[in-house]
Amino acid sequence: MLHRRILSLWFPRMGAERLLRQGRMMEGRPLAVVRDNARMQVISSLSHNAECRGLTLGQPLRDAMAMCPDLVHPFAKPTA
Repeated sequence: MLHRRILSLWFPRMGAERLLRQGRMMEGRPLAVVRDNARMQVISSLSHNAECRGLTLGQPLRDAMAMCPDLVHPFAKPTA
């Protein structure tokens, strides 16, 4: 009998945490990593501060900026 092991990992804030740990963004400000999706820019990763302000993954950037004008929003770098 073959014994299989399955491991599932989930990092919901990986993109945002990477930038925060590198010290590029101010820790106290809300941070949302943005990616292009067809015809609009959407949020692909959020910091805890941004999530507490009501922002969600997949939300269009224009809506997020209306809700949180001081949002820091760098573009995602998939190779990083």
